[in-house]
Amino acid sequence: MQLKAPHFMIIFTLLILFLLALVTGSENKPSTIANTATRASLNINETALAFNSATPTPVPPTSTPVPPAHIVVIDPGHGADDWGTFHSDASGKPDLLEKEVVLKIGRKVADHIDPTIKVVLTRTTDISPNTPPQDFNHDGKIDQVDDLQARINIANQNKGDLFLSLHINSSELGNDVSGLETWYTLNRPFGLQSKKFAQLIQDKSLESLNAVGYKAQNRRVEDDLKLDNNGEHIFVLGPNVGNHTAATNMPGALAETLFISNDHEAALLADAKVQDKLASGFANAIEEYFANP
Repeated sequence: MQLKAPHFMIIFTLLILFLLALVTGSENKPSTIANTATRASLNINETALAFNSATPTPVPPTSTPVPPAHIVVIDPGHGADDWGTFHSDASGKPDLLEKEVVLKIGRKVADHIDPTIKVVLTRTTDISPNTPPQDFNHDGKIDQVDDLQARINIANQNKGDLFLSLHINSSELGNDVSGLETWYTLNRPFGLQSKKFAQLIQDKSLESLNAVGYKAQNRRVEDDLKLDNNGEHIFVLGPNVGNHTAATNMPGALAETLFISNDHEAALLADAKVQDKLASGFANAIEEYFANP
């Protein structure tokens, strides 16, 4: 059947519109997907911005080392081949050495002292402070004088504010002699401060021993010129005279802690608890001195 011209034109127009609709629809779909992707991207960026704008994680400040309020130099006497004095057992064999006891006590002081106070030890092991050996006074030999000078040099090089030399006493009279002595040098610019510190050392040592059940004899706190009839000072405390190449630049004292020649006091000195208590007493004396110099 033949279509008339008007009918043909209508059908043709409808077909063109249908085809245009198909083309338009296919073009709009990618656009919709793109718009959706764009919106998703914007949402992600907005979330990221919101996260970044949150309070940042605080960065801890760089710590600046705080210098110690004070420096104390602890000098455990003797060391290496120099035993100091010693106690012997019933067979005459040495069973307790001064050099070992004072080192143990000296090392314990740092455990008890206020952390704002720096402790410097002239030796931390069984050696001479003069290691490697040096002839400080240029007399052509390396001897005890150089060992003592090394202790002074360590104290000065570390800019110590206070000096404490640890020793143990001995007597040929054995069990007939006991107790505590502390020495200082009055003939120094800081002689009165040294005297005050020596008294604190004596008092706190007596308290420490009393705390472990031993009432020690309070022998004396004296200027070191009374120790030697020749008028010589204790080397590590005295002025820059004689064989010295330098003297200590700070107040100081020398503690003679009990008599190792006394059997009972030797037993106390060998006791780790007594050593710890004595070290605590020394630490208390140092802290009290710095609190009221």
